[in-house]
Amino acid sequence: MTEFLHYFHIVLRWAHVVGGFLGLVLFWIVLALPKGTRWHLGCGKAFAWIAIFVGGSAAISALWAVLHVHSFAPWLTRLSTTEAAKLHEIFDFFYLLLLFLGMATLTGAIFGRNVMRHRNDHLALRRTWLPVFEIFTGLSAIWLVAFGVCKLCGLGAPRVDLPWAVYQIPVILGLLGIWGTVSELKFIYGPGLGGREWLYKHVEQMFGTGIAFHTAFAVFGFARLSGIQFEGPLALAPWIVPPAIGFVATSFYVKGLRRSNGDLPKPANSDAA
Repeated sequence: MTEFLHYFHIVLRWAHVVGGFLGLVLFWIVLALPKGTRWHLGCGKAFAWIAIFVGGSAAISALWAVLHVHSFAPWLTRLSTTEAAKLHEIFDFFYLLLLFLGMATLTGAIFGRNVMRHRNDHLALRRTWLPVFEIFTGLSAIWLVAFGVCKLCGLGAPRVDLPWAVYQIPVILGLLGIWGTVSELKFIYGPGLGGREWLYKHVEQMFGTGIAFHTAFAVFGFARLSGIQFEGPLALAPWIVPPAIGFVATSFYVKGLRRSNGDLPKPANSDAA
């Protein structure tokens, strides 16, 4: 069983990494393609499915690491008690963040697909699995906030390696996640879409999913590829810069769509991503 888990972990990790890079590339391809064309729709659907896989694999890995770290990383048992405690805390920190990012990516992709598929039937959103995924994303955000607050207040196991200020990251991201979940549930259970609101929501969700890809790359991928490690206050930059830029870009893009007079070409089929 241990050997199976070892190989399963390797396959899951590399499939996640490859999917992450494909998602980054496809995001920009979809953004560059003329909207409403078959190429845009086809690449958009591929991006959504990759995002669902990448988000799902991240959430599975993170939950596994947090709930049973010794089967996730059995080599921890070969370390001293002090070294194992340090790495265990680092695992909790990064994998709780990854759990939230994975759920946000997964849920955003599902939301983006469903809001387009059911653009003429807003009530249908409530009959999908979307509300369930939204709730689990909200729960992962609450868990993240609770973890950060406990560490900032010195509750539970003492901090053994990471600096105090770093624990602001899970609190900030978690609070944003809670706010986002409440907003999305209000949208799902609110009045009908009306006009092109479905389009704006679709774009917001796809941009949000793209932001999650770029944030994950900035935090986990960039340092490994470049060998550059940010320290001190700059350690917050990979967590803050991509969401900040993405939020502004999304706002401007959606405002541009709202100002445009004509409708985009109608999608070729209702299953488009």
